[in-house]
Amino acid sequence: MAVQVAAAQQRAQTASTVAAVMALWSLMGDDFDSSWRRIRDGVLTLLLGGQVGAARAGARSTAAVLTELGIGVDPVAEVVPEAFGGWAADGRSLESLVDLAPVRAKQAVAGGASSREALAAGASFVETVAESEVGDAGRGAEQVAIVARPGIGWVRMVNVPCCPRCAILAGRFYRYSDGFLRHQQCSCRHIPALESVAEDLVVNPDRLFAEGQVRGLTNGQRAAIEGGANINRVVNASRDMARMGASPPRGRRLVPRRATPTNAVDAGGGQQAVVDRLRGMGFLA
Repeated sequence: MAVQVAAAQQRAQTASTVAAVMALWSLMGDDFDSSWRRIRDGVLTLLLGGQVGAARAGARSTAAVLTELGIGVDPVAEVVPEAFGGWAADGRSLESLVDLAPVRAKQAVAGGASSREALAAGASFVETVAESEVGDAGRGAEQVAIVARPGIGWVRMVNVPCCPRCAILAGRFYRYSDGFLRHQQCSCRHIPALESVAEDLVVNPDRLFAEGQVRGLTNGQRAAIEGGANINRVVNASRDMARMGASPPRGRRLVPRRATPTNAVDAGGGQQAVVDRLRGMGFLA
């Protein structure tokens, strides 16, 4: 099925990028600044390529899924995958984000960590950035590809096993303008659909729980659900979740940022107005 194939391709794109980035990070030495200068350009090149590849796959998957579902809605504009490279999902430059890696290592040393422990802290940060930003590029392209098709919305497809927060959001139908909630290293995807077929596309929360595919529930949560409580009422979906590409809170605009697809949607004015904004931003052509 196109849905599973597309999800597998994007997971593979993310995994290969993360592995290559971590291989470069393993070359870091005790002099954080000089060793970072040696690998920095390579890290950025890998992440840029991973983002563009994920965005290209995301745009293609939207078309493939709709074709398989027999939904003949042509896009009014085409996604530009290259527009998703070089920028973080929140609009900051990718450079400004990855340059925090050696900073994290220095902060760890200042806190009493050994050089080895500090490098491990930096590695954890780099891994999270690589996984999140490549995945978000794919999700961003899926979002834009959906916006470019009048009348199409989406459902959330989780990568099982999944966390409780993602599980309770699975299977719902969302309009093109609804924001996508995700946590760091989230691997959920937009699946394009009409509301009439949404329930047939993905597994719902109750089934995910019944099949043992939900990880991270507390003993109390699990007992409550097994006792008949509604999983949606037991789990707090908003904990540690954020809307992809949303603007930062007031007073926290610390680095120059560009507008994101989510900003284009949030500005309102109807679907055609959003498409026009996305064209102006370079996400659609």
